[in-house]
Amino acid sequence: MQPSGGEPVGHEAFTLVIHDRESPVSQSSSSIALVAIWIGLMSCSVSRSGESGDDRPAYIDQFRAIRKETDDNLKPVRERAMKAMVTESSEAGRDSVMDQIRVETEAIFSESAAKVLDLVRPHAADAEAVKPLVWIVESRSPTHASAAAALLTTHHSGNPRTIELARSVARSASPWVEPMLRAQLAAPDLPPDQNWRLIFSLATFLQTKAELSVRLSVASDEDLARFERLNGKDCLADLRNADIGKLEDEAVSLFNALEEDFPSQELRPGLTVAEVAKSSVFQIRNLGIGKTAPDISGEDIDGVSFKLSDYRGKAVVLSFWASWCGPCMELVPHERELTEIYKDKRFAIVGVNADPDKTALQNVLSQHQISWRSFWCGEDGAMGSIARAWNVNTWPTTYLIDHRGVIRGINVKGSAFDAMVKQMVSDAEIAAQ
Repeated sequence: MQPSGGEPVGHEAFTLVIHDRESPVSQSSSSIALVAIWIGLMSCSVSRSGESGDDRPAYIDQFRAIRKETDDNLKPVRERAMKAMVTESSEAGRDSVMDQIRVETEAIFSESAAKVLDLVRPHAADAEAVKPLVWIVESRSPTHASAAAALLTTHHSGNPRTIELARSVARSASPWVEPMLRAQLAAPDLPPDQNWRLIFSLATFLQTKAELSVRLSVASDEDLARFERLNGKDCLADLRNADIGKLEDEAVSLFNALEEDFPSQELRPGLTVAEVAKSSVFQIRNLGIGKTAPDISGEDIDGVSFKLSDYRGKAVVLSFWASWCGPCMELVPHERELTEIYKDKRFAIVGVNADPDKTALQNVLSQHQISWRSFWCGEDGAMGSIARAWNVNTWPTTYLIDHRGVIRGINVKGSAFDAMVKQMVSDAEIAAQ
């Protein structure tokens, strides 16, 4: 079974996720898939709460009317977005469309969220208030989402719907997530079976926050401005002021405790907490920007052994990919361009492929003119040993590794990717002289 679709939450929106349902947050290489899922989530807001009965409070009826109006206002935005994303040929163009869609949808949700928050605030302790408060948080209007999350944390931290909400955004770095998770872990009415899940979510949140803090520390002014526009000034400030070492240390401590105390619990069939905890610790300690990439030893599709370290002295794009991953295949044309541009330079693309069917993969390599070598994960596909060791839970995942073997970038996109590759190749050429 291949990874299922993930739910975008803002900072690292991705399309394919291995464990749990938490998904990372930055730009996806498949904006079409992202918009389809993201707008789809917005459009389902009418049906998923499903209150009924004649004895519900009046503010719940008012909330439902606002929610219905919001969904109606979103419909033309959704239709225009999907049309534009299908017809727009360039990634830059799709990113521009995505930015505009976010601006429009946030304006719609911001107005609606403000109305609902005013309605619900006087009744925040009521059990019936959980659904409208969760709806506000899921609207992703930064100001109102934080206020609603605070009310949920204060009055409903042990509610199953609030727990589900917190776990679903553990791979974001919104400032309200951490206090909610900690309050839930301390709640006296926490269901016993949720304890390890929330510990896992908190560890994942701390790891994600540390990773995003590192990336933002080297981000361009343009990228910082875009991040702030999409996620809010408070979120950006929180990440830029974070103590990265402290976040990583606590995440490692929590993952180690999970591996010791809940090793056989499954995040999904066949994937245990112990496996993910172990690979997460490895990722934190060894796969950050500025760290030397661990070596990979394996076989290519022809069964020939090779190592990542064979490419030391070259700028390397290490790409975890599969033919069943649409965003992965969207990268292939540009990867072919790079191999042509730098064919006489110290540059290489090295893949880690998760196709379980070797014969089908051979056909893909031929059809798409993929000439660079890939480590083959074997019949286990995305659950193969290399992908699990590197804690790859989203596909594609790309590492940029310089001629010394040092990781310079992770999942860098667009013009920033090209600029970093160009600089890495230049550095490799100079070092070789």
